[in-house]
Amino acid sequence: MRSRSTALIGLVAGSLLLSGCAAAMVPIIAGGALARTSMDKHDKQDAANAPATTEPAATSPATATPAAPSDAPSPVQTAIPASSPAQVALAGKLRRDQVEIVSGGLPPPSGTAGGISDGGSIADPIAAFADYADKAGTVPPIGYERHSAMLANPAALDGKTAVCSVHPAAVLVDLDPKGSTFAVPEHPAAAPGLATALARLRNDGITVGWASGATADKAGAISRALVASGLDPDGKDTLVLLRYPDDRKETRRQDFAKQYCVVAIAGQDRTDFDELYAYLKDPSAALPLEKLVGKGWFLIPQPLS
Repeated sequence: MRSRSTALIGLVAGSLLLSGCAAAMVPIIAGGALARTSMDKHDKQDAANAPATTEPAATSPATATPAAPSDAPSPVQTAIPASSPAQVALAGKLRRDQVEIVSGGLPPPSGTAGGISDGGSIADPIAAFADYADKAGTVPPIGYERHSAMLANPAALDGKTAVCSVHPAAVLVDLDPKGSTFAVPEHPAAAPGLATALARLRNDGITVGWASGATADKAGAISRALVASGLDPDGKDTLVLLRYPDDRKETRRQDFAKQYCVVAIAGQDRTDFDELYAYLKDPSAALPLEKLVGKGWFLIPQPLS
C-alpha cells in the first residue's frame, strides 16, 4: 500500500510540474523581432513529444507575502524580467488585430498614438511629476512593495506596473521632441520650473536619468547643455543614450530599470513611456494604460530647448 501511495503522489506532482511549465511559455521580443506563441498548440506538441519520466524535477518552495492591512495599497504582481537586455518583456495577451506581426527588425515607429487624449488636463504637469515622484520614491515599510512606472507586462495592456522595492528610486526625463531625436541647442534653456523640481528630487535622494535616442558619442555635448541650462548643475545625472546605431530606447530604459526603481517618467509622447505605442494597429487597445498618465507617466513641455 505504501509503494502505491508513493507512486500516486509522484504522478500528481509530475502533472502539476507539467502545467507549470506550460504556463511559463510566453512570447517575447528577441533581437527586435516579435515572436507570437500559441500556448494551446505547443502544449499539444509538448504532450506528444515529451519522454516519460519517473522522477519529477524539484521545485523551489513558494515565498509567502505578508498580509497587508486593509487600509494599505494592494501589492503589485512580481514583474516578468527580460531574459537579456535585448529581450523586452512584450509578452502575454496581444491579439493580431492589436499589433502588427513582423519579422526581422522592427519598422520605424509611427511616433503617434492616434485616438488617445493628449493628457493636457494637468494644470502644472512638472509640479505634478515632482510631487508624485517624491511620494513614490519613499522607501516602503516592511511587508509592502514599491511600484515602478515601468509596465510589468506591456503586451497585456492592463496598466499593471513592475515591483522594484529593492532598487534605489529614480526618475527618467525624456529629452527627445515628439517624433524626432534631441539635438543639442546652441543656447540651451530649461522648461520653466523643471530645474527646481529636479533639485528637490535629488535632495530627497532620487536619481535623475535623461533618456534620448541620441547615441553615446553625443554624451559630452548633452551633459554640457544640461549643466548650462541649470537642469543638471553639477553634471552628475545619468544619461540613458543609445550605445550603438541599432540600439533602442526601450532597451536602454529597461537597462536603467534594472539598476533603479523608476518611480516616474516624464516625456512629450507616450512612446517615451513604452515603445508599444509605436506599433499598435488599434490605439484604443491601449486605453487601459491611460490610468498611468498623471500617476507615474507625465506629459511635460520640452525639457531642454
